[in-house]
Formats: sequence, C-alpha cells, structure tokens
Amino acid sequence: MKITSTNAITCSTDYNYVNFLYKLLDSIEEHNIHADIYVRLVDFTEEQSNEVASRYNINLINDNPKLSSRRDVLKDVSHAMHYTYGLDLLNTGRKNIKKLLYSKRSVYTCHSRFKTINKLLEQRYKNILSLDVDTLVKKNIDHLFDNKEKYDLRTVTIIEEGIEYYFHNEGLLLIGNSNESRNFFGKIEDYIFNNGERYLEWNVDSEALENVYKDSNLSLGFIDKLYKDTEFSEEAYMWSGDTNSKYDKRFDG
Repeated sequence: MKITSTNAITCSTDYNYVNFLYKLLDSIEEHNIHADIYVRLVDFTEEQSNEVASRYNINLINDNPKLSSRRDVLKDVSHAMHYTYGLDLLNTGRKNIKKLLYSKRSVYTCHSRFKTINKLLEQRYKNILSLDVDTLVKKNIDHLFDNKEKYDLRTVTIIEEGIEYYFHNEGLLLIGNSNESRNFFGKIEDYIFNNGERYLEWNVDSEALENVYKDSNLSLGFIDKLYKDTEFSEEAYMWSGDTNSKYDKRFDG
C-alpha cells in the first residue's frame, strides 16, 4: 500500500463500471485532491486489473468472490419507484422491469465499500471518504478532511415528507478515524457479510447503518447536498450519478 497522506478516498467497482471509475479518477486528479486513492476491483480479470494499474498510480484491492453478473436480484420496488425511476408498475414493460434487477456481483460490489473502509481504518488514515464510483469531482474538496468538529461520520441527508433520513445517501460517507467509528463500521461489516447472504440484499447497507447507529455513541455530522448533487449545478463540489442521471451527457464532465 502506498501511504502518502493522512486522508484516503475509496470506491468499489466491477468492470461494467470501469469507464465511470476512469471519469472519477480523472476528476480527482484534475482538481488536485490530496488523498491516497483505494479502489476495490470486484471480479476483475488479471488483464482488466492491469489495465487500471497501467493508467493510474493508485492502490488497487483485487476482490474475487466469483459472483454472477446475471441481473436476477430484485431491487426494492418502493425504493425504485420513489427514489429512482418513478415507474408505473401497472403499465410496466419488460424494459422497465429489467431496471429493477441487479446482479449478485453489482450488489456485492456496492456493499464491499465497508470492507475497504475497515481496512483503511486499520491503516489509521485520519479521514476516509467513501464514494460511489459514478461520482465526478467538480472542485477541490480538500477542506472536507478538516473535520474540526471531530465527527466520527458525516453524511448527506435526504428529507422526504418532513422526515430526515441520515443514511439514504450512503454512496457518500466521510469517516473520521476514532474508536467509535472503528467499532461502528466493524459492526456494519458483520451485519452485512456475517449474517447469511444478506450482502445480496439491495438495501441492507442503509438498514445496517440505521440499526447499528441506534445503539451506538457515534458522533454524526452532515454535509451539504452540493457534495452529492444529482442535478448538475455549477455550484456543486461533486456530481453524483445516482439512477438515470449517470447517463446524462453532462455527466461526461
């Protein structure tokens, strides 16, 4: 591992999202972010892993659970309708039904971020920024690592129907290394990966975060939505490719 900073940025991807990975890494480099980069490569071939290594001087974590890429895992329907696609299930064609399906590999890839977070906490990085791979950095974000308030975890909240949800934007987690955060994320990994095959459930990550938080002493802070902006505002620090927005031509940067 190449440790050159007290801060780390991490994401996970399978090869289907490798072009989004390249966009993210290029945007981090363009804006001169001072952090070590760790990418978990899920079920990459040796050739595919070497392709990434040849392009970027970053830390690669090769993870080969040998999971199927067939889209046969059902995403939570209410989540897909309300947050994602707004589907009319009474008039849903085959094409739209497919949008509710994910592969075992893609679900594992999403949840594997917690394995990396715990690895980096053990490495004693002071701050760890975990991002969805379909993210674009639009401005320098070094100030995020200041953490003068000493929060154990900072998230971007979502308010819906007057209710504030702390962990529905789990694609951005900013962790301060502390005894409490190490204990918290250790329990998160256990919840997801050491509890049968729950890591194959689409929303088990937000469920784990919410349930473990209830019984924790975690110091939780919040980050403005401009750091996970899905509407491509010029004021944003990071654009998030949540749902269909990742296919918008503006997401090419």
